[in-house]
Amino acid sequence: MIRIVLITFLSLLSLFAKAQEGDSCQAGDCKNGYGYSFNVNSKDMYHGFYKDAVFEGIGYHQLPGGNWYFSNFKSGMPNGFTVYNEGEGTVCGVFENNQKIGPHIKILNSADKVERELLIYTKGQLTASKLFVGEANTENPCLAGNCDTGFGILKSDDTLMSGIFKDGLFVQGEVQLLAYNVSEYYKPPTLDQSLEPYFKYFKRLTPNGVEEAAHMTRGSRADGQFILINASTNALKAALFEDGEPVKIF
Repeated sequence: MIRIVLITFLSLLSLFAKAQEGDSCQAGDCKNGYGYSFNVNSKDMYHGFYKDAVFEGIGYHQLPGGNWYFSNFKSGMPNGFTVYNEGEGTVCGVFENNQKIGPHIKILNSADKVERELLIYTKGQLTASKLFVGEANTENPCLAGNCDTGFGILKSDDTLMSGIFKDGLFVQGEVQLLAYNVSEYYKPPTLDQSLEPYFKYFKRLTPNGVEEAAHMTRGSRADGQFILINASTNALKAALFEDGEPVKIF
Protein backbone atom coordinates (compact mmCIF):
# COMPACT_ATOMS: atom_id res chain seq x y z
CA MET A 1 0.00 0.00 0.00
CA ILE A 2 1.55 3.31 -1.07
CA ARG A 3 1.57 5.73 1.83
CA ILE A 4 -0.18 9.08 1.54
CA VAL A 5 2.80 10.72 3.22
CA LEU A 6 4.87 10.41 0.03
CA ILE A 7 2.30 12.25 -2.07
CA THR A 8 1.59 15.04 0.39
CA PHE A 9 5.26 15.80 0.92
CA LEU A 10 5.82 16.43 -2.78
CA SER A 11 3.97 19.73 -2.37
CA LEU A 12 6.34 20.76 0.42
CA LEU A 13 9.57 20.36 -1.50
CA SER A 14 9.54 23.99 -2.71
CA LEU A 15 9.82 25.16 0.89
CA PHE A 16 13.41 23.95 1.04
CA ALA A 17 15.33 26.52 -0.94
CA LYS A 18 18.54 24.51 -1.04
CA ALA A 19 16.90 21.38 -2.35
CA GLN A 20 17.46 20.70 -6.04
CA GLU A 21 15.88 18.08 -8.23
CA GLY A 22 17.28 14.70 -7.28
CA ASP A 23 18.68 15.89 -3.93
CA SER A 24 17.72 13.71 -1.00
CA CYS A 25 18.26 15.73 2.17
CA GLN A 26 15.33 18.09 2.51
CA ALA A 27 15.63 19.12 6.16
CA GLY A 28 17.80 18.61 9.19
CA ASP A 29 21.17 16.88 9.29
CA CYS A 30 21.37 13.84 7.03
CA LYS A 31 24.96 13.14 8.02
CA ASN A 32 25.05 13.09 11.81
CA GLY A 33 21.83 13.72 13.70
CA TYR A 34 18.18 13.86 12.68
CA GLY A 35 17.19 14.44 9.08
CA TYR A 36 14.39 14.03 6.56
CA SER A 37 15.34 12.89 3.07
CA PHE A 38 13.17 12.45 0.00
CA ASN A 39 14.56 11.81 -3.45
CA VAL A 40 12.19 13.20 -6.06
CA ASN A 41 13.60 10.89 -8.72
CA SER A 42 13.62 7.54 -6.91
CA LYS A 43 10.76 8.40 -4.47
CA ASP A 44 12.87 6.94 -1.64
CA MET A 45 11.98 8.56 1.71
CA TYR A 46 13.60 8.44 5.16
CA HIS A 47 12.66 10.24 8.37
CA GLY A 48 14.98 9.53 11.27
CA PHE A 49 18.49 9.55 12.63
CA TYR A 50 21.85 9.32 10.83
CA LYS A 51 25.48 8.61 11.54
CA ASP A 52 28.18 9.23 8.92
CA ALA A 53 25.44 9.85 6.33
CA VAL A 54 23.95 6.38 6.89
CA PHE A 55 20.63 5.47 8.57
CA GLU A 56 21.57 4.82 12.19
CA GLY A 57 19.05 4.83 15.02
CA ILE A 58 15.28 5.18 15.10
CA GLY A 59 13.85 5.77 11.64
CA TYR A 60 11.06 5.31 9.13
CA HIS A 61 12.14 4.20 5.65
CA GLN A 62 9.77 4.01 2.70
CA LEU A 63 10.94 2.40 -0.51
CA PRO A 64 9.83 3.52 -3.99
CA GLY A 65 7.30 0.69 -4.32
CA GLY A 66 5.57 1.62 -1.08
CA ASN A 67 7.10 -0.90 1.35
CA TRP A 68 7.88 0.78 4.69
CA TYR A 69 9.84 -0.01 7.84
CA PHE A 70 9.86 1.48 11.35
CA SER A 71 13.04 0.19 12.97
CA ASN A 72 16.18 0.88 14.96
CA PHE A 73 18.48 1.04 11.95
CA LYS A 74 22.11 -0.03 12.05
CA SER A 75 24.50 0.59 9.16
CA GLY A 76 21.53 1.61 7.01
CA MET A 77 19.55 -1.59 7.58
CA PRO A 78 16.58 -2.59 9.79
CA ASN A 79 17.85 -4.32 12.91
CA GLY A 80 16.14 -5.72 15.96
CA PHE A 81 12.39 -5.56 16.48
CA THR A 82 10.78 -3.88 13.45
CA VAL A 83 7.26 -2.95 12.33
CA TYR A 84 6.82 -3.01 8.56
CA ASN A 85 4.48 -3.41 5.60
CA GLU A 86 5.54 -5.09 2.38
CA GLY A 87 2.17 -4.77 0.68
CA GLU A 88 0.25 -7.40 2.64
CA GLY A 89 -0.56 -5.63 5.89
CA THR A 90 1.27 -4.60 9.04
CA VAL A 91 3.79 -7.13 10.34
CA CYS A 92 6.15 -7.09 13.32
CA GLY A 93 9.23 -9.18 14.02
CA VAL A 94 13.00 -9.19 14.42
CA PHE A 95 15.50 -8.32 11.69
CA GLU A 96 19.20 -9.05 11.75
CA ASN A 97 21.12 -6.96 9.22
CA ASN A 98 18.03 -6.66 7.02
CA GLN A 99 17.22 -10.39 7.28
CA LYS A 100 14.02 -11.57 8.97
CA ILE A 101 14.59 -14.08 11.72
CA GLY A 102 12.33 -15.99 14.10
CA PRO A 103 8.59 -15.36 14.55
CA HIS A 104 6.89 -12.49 12.72
CA ILE A 105 3.24 -11.58 13.31
CA LYS A 106 0.95 -10.31 10.56
CA ILE A 107 -2.08 -8.31 11.70
CA LEU A 108 -5.33 -9.35 9.98
CA ASN A 109 -8.79 -8.26 11.08
CA SER A 110 -12.36 -8.89 10.04
CA ALA A 111 -15.57 -7.41 11.42
CA ASP A 112 -16.38 -10.19 13.90
CA LYS A 113 -13.10 -12.08 14.28
CA VAL A 114 -9.52 -11.47 15.34
CA GLU A 115 -7.06 -12.89 12.82
CA ARG A 116 -3.29 -13.09 13.07
CA GLU A 117 -0.81 -15.01 10.94
CA LEU A 118 2.36 -16.38 12.51
CA LEU A 119 5.29 -16.40 10.09
CA ILE A 120 8.56 -18.15 10.93
CA TYR A 121 11.77 -17.01 9.22
CA THR A 122 15.24 -18.55 9.14
CA LYS A 123 18.00 -16.34 7.73
CA GLY A 124 15.49 -14.33 5.75
CA GLN A 125 13.60 -17.29 4.35
CA LEU A 126 9.98 -18.05 5.25
CA THR A 127 10.00 -21.61 6.61
CA ALA A 128 6.53 -21.94 8.19
CA SER A 129 3.25 -20.07 8.62
CA LYS A 130 -0.01 -20.60 10.49
CA LEU A 131 -3.25 -18.62 10.64
CA PHE A 132 -4.91 -18.04 14.03
CA VAL A 133 -8.55 -16.94 14.18
CA GLY A 134 -10.31 -15.94 17.40
CA GLU A 135 -13.96 -15.12 18.01
CA ALA A 136 -14.13 -11.59 19.36
CA ASN A 137 -17.06 -12.32 21.69
CA THR A 138 -15.94 -15.59 23.25
CA GLU A 139 -15.87 -15.86 27.05
CA ASN A 140 -12.48 -17.59 27.00
CA PRO A 141 -9.81 -14.88 27.40
CA CYS A 142 -7.41 -16.84 25.19
CA LEU A 143 -9.11 -16.29 21.85
CA ALA A 144 -6.70 -18.49 19.88
CA GLY A 145 -3.45 -20.36 20.21
CA ASN A 146 -1.50 -20.85 23.43
CA CYS A 147 -1.51 -17.83 25.74
CA ASP A 148 0.86 -19.43 28.24
CA THR A 149 3.81 -20.59 26.13
CA GLY A 150 3.69 -20.19 22.38
CA PHE A 151 1.73 -17.93 20.05
CA GLY A 152 -1.62 -16.70 21.34
CA ILE A 153 -4.28 -14.01 21.15
CA LEU A 154 -5.28 -12.95 24.66
CA LYS A 155 -8.08 -10.54 25.61
CA SER A 156 -8.07 -9.08 29.10
CA ASP A 157 -10.56 -6.31 29.93
CA ASP A 158 -9.91 -3.61 27.29
CA THR A 159 -6.56 -5.03 26.15
CA LEU A 160 -5.93 -7.40 23.26
CA MET A 161 -2.50 -9.02 23.14
CA SER A 162 -1.35 -10.85 20.01
CA GLY A 163 2.05 -12.43 20.05
CA ILE A 164 4.53 -14.75 21.66
CA PHE A 165 4.05 -15.78 25.30
CA LYS A 166 6.45 -17.58 27.62
CA ASP A 167 5.35 -18.87 31.03
CA GLY A 168 2.34 -16.57 30.86
CA LEU A 169 4.41 -13.46 30.06
CA PHE A 170 4.07 -11.47 26.82
CA VAL A 171 7.44 -11.44 25.08
CA GLN A 172 6.81 -10.08 21.55
CA GLY A 173 4.04 -8.70 19.37
CA GLU A 174 1.11 -6.25 19.42
CA VAL A 175 -0.85 -4.88 22.35
CA GLN A 176 -4.10 -3.07 21.54
CA LEU A 177 -5.53 -0.69 24.14
CA LEU A 178 -9.09 -0.91 22.86
CA ALA A 179 -10.57 1.92 24.91
CA TYR A 180 -7.96 4.40 23.61
CA ASN A 181 -7.68 3.35 19.94
CA VAL A 182 -3.98 2.69 20.47
CA SER A 183 -1.84 -0.20 19.24
CA GLU A 184 1.66 -0.77 20.59
CA TYR A 185 4.20 -3.15 19.07
CA TYR A 186 7.31 -4.18 20.98
CA LYS A 187 9.61 -6.88 22.28
CA PRO A 188 10.37 -6.08 25.93
CA PRO A 189 13.69 -7.11 27.49
CA THR A 190 13.84 -10.24 29.59
CA LEU A 191 13.50 -9.96 33.35
CA ASP A 192 17.25 -9.91 33.91
CA GLN A 193 17.51 -7.08 31.33
CA SER A 194 14.51 -5.16 32.68
CA LEU A 195 16.39 -1.84 32.96
CA GLU A 196 17.64 -1.90 29.37
CA PRO A 197 15.97 0.36 26.80
CA TYR A 198 14.04 -1.24 23.94
CA PHE A 199 12.29 -0.27 20.70
CA LYS A 200 8.57 0.43 20.65
CA TYR A 201 6.18 1.47 17.85
CA PHE A 202 2.70 2.79 18.46
CA LYS A 203 -0.24 3.77 16.29
CA ARG A 204 -3.00 6.00 17.61
CA LEU A 205 -6.28 7.08 15.99
CA THR A 206 -6.94 10.78 16.60
CA PRO A 207 -9.49 13.31 15.27
CA ASN A 208 -6.67 14.67 13.10
CA GLY A 209 -5.71 11.34 11.58
CA VAL A 210 -3.48 8.42 12.47
CA GLU A 211 -0.33 9.15 14.43
CA GLU A 212 2.53 6.67 14.13
CA ALA A 213 5.57 6.89 16.35
CA ALA A 214 8.68 4.86 17.06
CA HIS A 215 11.02 5.39 19.97
CA MET A 216 13.39 3.88 22.46
CA THR A 217 11.73 3.29 25.80
CA ARG A 218 12.73 2.21 29.27
CA GLY A 219 9.78 0.65 31.06
CA SER A 220 6.75 2.80 30.23
CA ARG A 221 8.77 5.97 29.52
CA ALA A 222 10.36 7.14 26.30
CA ASP A 223 14.12 7.27 26.76
CA GLY A 224 16.21 8.04 23.69
CA GLN A 225 15.39 8.79 20.06
CA PHE A 226 11.78 9.46 19.02
CA ILE A 227 10.08 10.04 15.65
CA LEU A 228 6.43 10.65 14.74
CA ILE A 229 4.46 10.77 11.48
CA ASN A 230 0.93 11.97 10.83
CA ALA A 231 0.24 11.70 7.09
CA SER A 232 -3.11 13.49 7.39
CA THR A 233 -1.54 16.68 8.76
CA ASN A 234 1.81 16.39 6.94
CA ALA A 235 3.56 16.22 10.32
CA LEU A 236 7.07 14.88 10.78
CA LYS A 237 8.47 15.24 14.28
CA ALA A 238 11.56 14.01 16.06
CA ALA A 239 13.01 14.40 19.52
CA LEU A 240 15.41 13.07 22.09
CA PHE A 241 13.83 11.94 25.36
CA GLU A 242 15.26 11.26 28.77
CA ASP A 243 13.15 9.36 31.30
CA GLY A 244 9.89 10.37 29.62
CA GLU A 245 10.76 14.05 29.11
CA PRO A 246 11.88 15.67 25.80
CA VAL A 247 15.34 17.17 26.09
CA LYS A 248 15.69 18.18 22.44
CA ILE A 249 13.08 18.65 19.71
CA PHE A 250 13.94 18.72 16.02
